Amino acid sequence: MSELTVAVVAEGESDQVVIKAALTAILGADCLPLPLKPVPTGQLAPTAQHTRGEEKGWCGVFQWCRQYRQESGGFLEDHPLLSARRFHLVVLHLDADVAEKRYCDCSNAIAAEAATLEVLPCVDSLPPPCPPVQPATDALRAVLRSWLLPTDIGPRTLICIPSKAIDSWVAAALPDDSNIKLQGDVECDPDVLARLHPLRKDLRIRRKSSKEYAKHTDRIIAEWSRVCQNCSQARRFHDDVLAAVRSFGRT
Repeated sequence: MSELTVAVVAEGESDQVVIKAALTAILGADCLPLPLKPVPTGQLAPTAQHTRGEEKGWCGVFQWCRQYRQESGGFLEDHPLLSARRFHLVVLHLDADVAEKRYCDCSNAIAAEAATLEVLPCVDSLPPPCPPVQPATDALRAVLRSWLLPTDIGPRTLICIPSKAIDSWVAAALPDDSNIKLQGDVECDPDVLARLHPLRKDLRIRRKSSKEYAKHTDRIIAEWSRVCQNCSQARRFHDDVLAAVRSFGRT
């Protein structure tokens, strides 16, 4: 089977590391994830879309979506800048805790543009209850799709929304003797990253950096079925990836 190329738009480089591990676990070694956003440190920007005014985190995902939407509509994967690079799949990532953010957390330009959108982030005076996980992730999916309007999500574009953060996937892959102290549902714990700090040296994540997360790549791949058992949004992503691959005749 020829190599499957996957464009990945994520909040950060550390998220890209985990998503790459997940895609490898699902699709095998023939999968080639290629980061589009953010551009990895030390690499030149692949297109003119990369500017000095680039936003970071979830604000950066918003900015990327607004740049790549087409006034003529159609599917995102058919955008000329994407189709020219012959990507088989496109992954758009947000952590579910973005549901609790506000557009004013980004630049003034983004806050002004977002005011014209039909769908705004699902914010309230209190965070949405968790569990259940699904209502917040579904609402955030609708928000993300609104950022692309009038462009739509096609069969080869995947939305990846770990709850509350992708750190839950890392935690779920840890061995039983890791001594991580999780409280309740790992997908509903807002402090999972903090719980990864005090672990033994080979397991701990001290800061949000791709190098720190890369230590867990092999473990996430090997324990992906366990991650899916403990994280419903990992299972959802798994199923969505396989459905997308089937949509263009790959198995």
